[in-house]
Amino acid sequence: MDEQSLRVRVRQCIVASRLPCAPGQKTYAGFGDGRCCDICASEIGPRDVQYEVDFVADGVRTRTLIMHFACHTLWHEESQCGRPQHRPDEYIALAGADRD
Repeated sequence: MDEQSLRVRVRQCIVASRLPCAPGQKTYAGFGDGRCCDICASEIGPRDVQYEVDFVADGVRTRTLIMHFACHTLWHEESQCGRPQHRPDEYIALAGADRD
């Protein structure tokens, strides 16, 4: 999947609340272990850098995102740690969420 398509996918997932629009509490990086990326759904192979981002509430891990390095970078850029670079109405339009 090309970068622009991934960006659109990330925006759509953020708008639909399938991806958080906030930083995780802990981020780990290492080599891939064969799991699928939560962004692009492709396998993260042993030569790929894999990011794991933990989200914690009341001291309990509630969710872990697994992503390729590039997918993590796009998610981080698009989420802007909860502050999208566009006004909310522009952001939704960019994500295509207002289309049927």
